[in-house]
Amino acid sequence: MLVEFNTSNNRSFKSKAKLNMIATSIKDLEDEAIITTERMNLLKSAAIYGANASGKSNLLNSIAQMRWLVISSAKESQADDPLDMNPYLLDTKSSKKPTLFEMVFIIDNIKYRYGFEANNKRIISEWLFETIKIKENALFVRDKDYIEMVDKFSEGDRLEDKTRPNALFLSVVAQFNGEISTKVISWFRKLNMVHGIKDDLYYGLTVDMLQNKKTSNIILSFMKYADLGINNLKIKELENDFSEFDISNLSKKGKKEFKETLEELKSEKLTDVITYHNKYDDNKNIVGEAEFSLSKHESQGTNKFFNIIGAIIEVLIEGEVLVIDEFNTRLHPLLTRKIIEIFNSKKGNPNDAQLIFTTHDTNLLDREIFRRDQIYFTEKDQYGESHLYSLIEYKSKPRNDEAYEKNYIAGKYGGIPFIGDFESLMKFRKKRSKKQIL
Repeated sequence: MLVEFNTSNNRSFKSKAKLNMIATSIKDLEDEAIITTERMNLLKSAAIYGANASGKSNLLNSIAQMRWLVISSAKESQADDPLDMNPYLLDTKSSKKPTLFEMVFIIDNIKYRYGFEANNKRIISEWLFETIKIKENALFVRDKDYIEMVDKFSEGDRLEDKTRPNALFLSVVAQFNGEISTKVISWFRKLNMVHGIKDDLYYGLTVDMLQNKKTSNIILSFMKYADLGINNLKIKELENDFSEFDISNLSKKGKKEFKETLEELKSEKLTDVITYHNKYDDNKNIVGEAEFSLSKHESQGTNKFFNIIGAIIEVLIEGEVLVIDEFNTRLHPLLTRKIIEIFNSKKGNPNDAQLIFTTHDTNLLDREIFRRDQIYFTEKDQYGESHLYSLIEYKSKPRNDEAYEKNYIAGKYGGIPFIGDFESLMKFRKKRSKKQIL
């Protein structure tokens, strides 16, 4: 379970941005929207609002970058690669300082705090702490190439010299099957990232779940209940046809490599999803079913729902964390709302999965859907620096009976664009008639 994510000097965030999933003491939707643990109460979901270019996607991209570095930095393929840091560039000092990433999470009722600072060339510092009862204890602390460990983290012994400057020590130790490090890496692997615009990247996951007997009925039920007019789904395998490629101009070595690549590609199965809809006669009686190709005949909204529903169901089954950027894009507001309600409910989310997403859909700003501490805003100041804050943190302390949507659109909570007078820009000379010209 995710407790907290922190980042600073990262993209448009100069000061520390803190996404806190710890539930406050307010009583809004208490029985439904929180996860009760022995340690603390956590939020099941969080929505992030803000104007375009205010920092919403930058925040989620920071989570994705931390995840990728934790999983991949120790691989030999990354040996000479820069770390691709994106420090805040709008002042004279930040560009020379390292970027901070830190994640707090719970595994098997133990709270871990893991983080690091890095620039493009190397890891500057790195740390891992655990809290078993009340006191937080360090497992290891790194300062550039010097790494200090406690006895409990003996799995890292003699691996300091195997840790490259641009590799994370935690990732190196996990490659050698360290017990704690492997557990932490596994948590990051289960941190699921979905981009709402590039949702086609997750098509394969839903297809795999549709072909799995344990999950196929769940996928089909979700598609039916979404009121898309779909009665059934089936997978159709397609032939891999590479005959159109002309390799006559390739070198002998190039032809060999191309043919080897083709052999690998031919082993991959291409699929299309066939959807089935009712077919009617002139009297509107059902007389059969029509077959549609999901990719060719169904709407963009239907395709997006199919693409992401596999990730949603997997997270709900496994009790994992799902992060979605641009969640509402191409989805009907009622469908988006229903998915959030599933995550916020005990019946629909018995394994305490968590959902974090960005959106512009103000219909969701409803006290029947969200607690005040589940609603976040990003806003840029006059210096181009993004700031992240929740509704419960807002200076006016909004009440739980306020009209959140109305107040947000009116600018009461910030996080909205201040749009100029576009009409004044349209100062074109009025067209003259032919008579005036003559």
